[in-house]
Amino acid sequence: DTRQREGIYGEVREEEMKGLQLVLAADVVYDPRLTDALAHLLDRVVTTGVVAIVSAEKRVYFSENTLKQEVYEWPRFIDLVKLGGLKVETVNVASLPQHIPYQRNRFLEIVRITRPHRVGPPPL
Repeated sequence: DTRQREGIYGEVREEEMKGLQLVLAADVVYDPRLTDALAHLLDRVVTTGVVAIVSAEKRVYFSENTLKQEVYEWPRFIDLVKLGGLKVETVNVASLPQHIPYQRNRFLEIVRITRPHRVGPPPL
């Protein structure tokens, strides 16, 4: 349905962002088109004072070009977000409390994304 797609990929209106303080996203970085849309959305909604927490299990694939296991989409997402001027901090997963016993996946990564305070005039 076209209307549903427009809702997913459409712009966020100013009135929808009023009072926004936190954006949470988990396991949403795996498809290039959706990664682009997510980076664009975060660039739009992460203003000064808004924090985005994004977690992902890095998708590993075997590259025919390098003949090695590689992770492609997660680093690309991080680069896109940084290109938008956002600050990305990796959360130390080992420092987070575990309330139930389980084996943490070594491919799990959590990042905290913020908009740095700008000092002085905007860049040209």
